[in-house]
Amino acid sequence: MAPSSQKKRRNDCVCENSKLLSRTMGAMDSLRKQGSYCDVVLVVKGKHFPAHKVVLAATSQFFNIMFTRSMKESKSREVELQSAEPEVTELMLQFIYTAETSVKRSNAMSLLDVANQYQIEPLKNICEEFLKGQLDATNCLGFLSLADSMDCPELKSEAQNFLQEHLTEVCKMEEFSQLSVEELKHLLHQNHRFRPTVDEGGYSGTDIFQCYDTRTQTWEAKSSMLMGRCNHGSVEANGLIYVCGGSVGNPVSGTVIDDCEAFDPSTQEWRSLAAMKEPRKNHGLAVIDNTIYAFGGRGEKGPLNTVECYDIASDTWNAALRMPLCGETVKCAVVRDVVYVFVGHKGASRLGRVMEYHTNGDRWMTNYEMFHMPTSLVCAFKTCGGGNEEHRVLLGDSQEPSR
Repeated sequence: MAPSSQKKRRNDCVCENSKLLSRTMGAMDSLRKQGSYCDVVLVVKGKHFPAHKVVLAATSQFFNIMFTRSMKESKSREVELQSAEPEVTELMLQFIYTAETSVKRSNAMSLLDVANQYQIEPLKNICEEFLKGQLDATNCLGFLSLADSMDCPELKSEAQNFLQEHLTEVCKMEEFSQLSVEELKHLLHQNHRFRPTVDEGGYSGTDIFQCYDTRTQTWEAKSSMLMGRCNHGSVEANGLIYVCGGSVGNPVSGTVIDDCEAFDPSTQEWRSLAAMKEPRKNHGLAVIDNTIYAFGGRGEKGPLNTVECYDIASDTWNAALRMPLCGETVKCAVVRDVVYVFVGHKGASRLGRVMEYHTNGDRWMTNYEMFHMPTSLVCAFKTCGGGNEEHRVLLGDSQEPSR
């Protein structure tokens, strides 16, 4: 017999065997629905589902162990499935008997749940594949959590990729605003796109912008900045948020920038501003009388002692009197027309000096050492009591105490 004829004959046999298997399973399903030759009844919330132990055990590792080990269910006529729903149980049995079922948006997650719980891998794979095709900004985070809990690596990978590609859109969805602190921490840990993006050896900065509502105590994502950055300065003036300078690329060897932009909450839009006179990062920003001051920081060639001021009305930067010393890391606090400038220098990550800059007269006063403080928090506040008004500057430490 010619080889081609033999191959055709083998294919015909495979086809006939497949049809026979399909007819057999169809007949078994009919027997199940009639309750014929059934030796077990699955009870789900009061509803009874007759079935055959051998069929269940052949498809599900869960049922295989239940019926072949010395468990009480192996000798019982009825087995109660406490965490299932009747409608989903019928779909599960339909798949077990015929390898066919109807997966749709309304039942996909429930089917995935029972397939995972009762260890029916083929059904689990079908549900996972279906959900991958349903991913969008409204359900991305939910699917990511589901994939984690159900051990669905392909769905998890798809959800992570979608999250990274559509991050700005996802952050605006209700799912994101409902994340708990712990869930958000987990998300930040698992998904690098929520942090500054990483290139060879460091962070390149992020364009994510969020605001905190003190009334509802929730974070809300806003329009992304025009340029992703880190190590920048930011202040509020006249209801707008101003972001100036910073760096992109590796935090050590990356590019220091002079780019500035402002966010208008009323329009939810960013707009470009005039660039600073020189690039700087880790600088201090302060605002007094419609003028934004930029102090020190680190430039392209090292620590800076230069100061420049931005006239909001004319959108221009001008030079101001230099600081008495260079400040590689600078924080500022404003009290009336005086800016208290806290400076870390020579690569130090902690604030070691404080100076006063008097905007009225463009002059520096007081340059003295202080106890070393971390660079996490510097702010000014006003206290009133007993008819007296006092202004104070608060410095905070976010580091855990050493043990």
